[in-house]
Amino acid sequence: MGKACDKDSVLELTECGFVLYYLEAVLILKHLQRPGVVEHMTVKEWDSRVSVQSGHCIVGVKEHKTAAQQVAVFALSDEEEMWFSIYYTHVRPQVIKAQSKKRKRDEAEEESEPRTLTLNMHYHFTFLFSFVITLRLLLLSK
Repeated sequence: MGKACDKDSVLELTECGFVLYYLEAVLILKHLQRPGVVEHMTVKEWDSRVSVQSGHCIVGVKEHKTAAQQVAVFALSDEEEMWFSIYYTHVRPQVIKAQSKKRKRDEAEEESEPRTLTLNMHYHFTFLFSFVITLRLLLLSK
């Protein structure tokens, strides 16, 4: 997270992905949230987080699999809140910029190949990487 903290540095897309995967792993494996909560968490919900006196912030996500029953709520430590703040203020804008450039390039090339295999491989790599990082964190915290 060191390079991501430096506001003047530009992260490569893979580095942005590592930050995102780490934060996803924290929410899914440490805070026991469903993947849909991670997928549907919005910037507005992040900006609406509430700080409490115990040094935590509370985040609520309205849209997810069991949203008809309840809002998904979780508490982040000060350190986790800092990581998410870095993601939303520094990493995410870089990802959006890179994706828009790639989208424009793809449209210009008019590729028509199906990409399902690549997307499936990316999904499995993401899950595996998130699992390994979280497992390391859990083992280091003991």
